[in-house]
Amino acid sequence: FVSGILYLMRNNNSKTLEDIAKKIKKEVRHGRKHLAYWEKSLQYLLTPDQAKLFANMNTTQFTPESKARMAIHNLVHYNVIVGMVERMPQSMTILQHVLKSDHFTGEKREEYIDGLFREFFSDDDEGVREEGITNSDTRMNISERKGVSTSSVLEDLRRDMEFMLIFEEYVKYEQIITDFAWKMHLLQYEMAVNRIKGQ
Repeated sequence: FVSGILYLMRNNNSKTLEDIAKKIKKEVRHGRKHLAYWEKSLQYLLTPDQAKLFANMNTTQFTPESKARMAIHNLVHYNVIVGMVERMPQSMTILQHVLKSDHFTGEKREEYIDGLFREFFSDDDEGVREEGITNSDTRMNISERKGVSTSSVLEDLRRDMEFMLIFEEYVKYEQIITDFAWKMHLLQYEMAVNRIKGQ
C-alpha cells in the first residue's frame, strides 16, 4: 500500500515524509469511515468475469474476505508465477527457470534467454544462477525521493499506534493475499533452485 502511494506521488518530489504520511492517514481514515478495504491487487488477480460478477453483486453477497479468497484461488488455479519486487533476484531465478524449462526450447532460444539475464541481472544478488550466467553492468533503481522510502514512511506511521490499528484493518485482506503470494514465491524459488542444482 505505502509503496503504491509513493509510486503515485513519484512526480511530486517536493512532498516531505510528513506530507506523505499525512496523505496516507487521510486516505486510510476516509476509507475506513466508509467501511472500505484496500483491494488494489484484485484489479489483476480476478478474472474479467469474476470482476464483473463482483461489480454486479451487492456487498453482503461478496465480502472483501470472499474476494481475497477468490484471488488466492486464482493464484493456484491459474498456476501463477509469483515474483516479489523485494526479492527480485529470486524472482528472476524463477522466471529464467520457467522460460528455459520447456522441453521444446531450442539451444538458440536458451542462449538468447541466458543473454538477457546476463545483461540485466547481477551475480552478486541473492538469486541462484544457471551455470554460465555471469555478472554485467547492472544499474539498480535508486529512489529519486531523497530519504523518503517505503520503510521510512512506515516507520513514521508506526509512531501513531491508534492510526496503525485502523491501517492494519484497512489493508488486512490485501495482507492475506500478499502472505499467501510470499509462500508461493518461496516454494517456486525453492523448486527452481532444486532443479537448477540438479542439472
